[in-house]
Amino acid sequence: MEKMSYNPTSNPFLRTSMDYIPLTHSLSNSLGIALIVFLVFWKLKDKTWGIALSMGVLSHWFIDFIAHTPDMPLIFNSYKVGLGLWNYPWIAFLLEVGFFIGAGYYLYKGSENLKRPIILMTFLVIFYAPTMFAPEGEVPVAVMSILSLSFYIIFAALAWWSEKKKK
Repeated sequence: MEKMSYNPTSNPFLRTSMDYIPLTHSLSNSLGIALIVFLVFWKLKDKTWGIALSMGVLSHWFIDFIAHTPDMPLIFNSYKVGLGLWNYPWIAFLLEVGFFIGAGYYLYKGSENLKRPIILMTFLVIFYAPTMFAPEGEVPVAVMSILSLSFYIIFAALAWWSEKKKK
């Protein structure tokens, strides 16, 4: 469906070359997915949920536009753009972690119990930090796929746990 390849470089953000990513990273598909998310959650929950979640989907493309080198397609796999913040790995890393912590603060500032969200956010930052120090080396696609899916499941479970009300 999509194609990525290994790029031997000391910059951890540029080791994965995104050769063909029209499904997950094109603006046209992001708009389509945002529309689908809006319609589904408008029907399942309400219009506010639909707007909030579709904005989350769409904002991801714009944040990636700032970070990525010109590999993000506007329409399917054409007109590739990206401002290239990843060319400056420490700045990109610190801004991303700062944005994450700031968003977490904004979301949870009025919460009664901050213990679980703080555990979740700490775990995510600690887990993300080693990417800056990982040695160069190609990881087999099967291993990367299994690890990525495993981490998505673990992070989703932790997010659910952090929001779950204590009984």
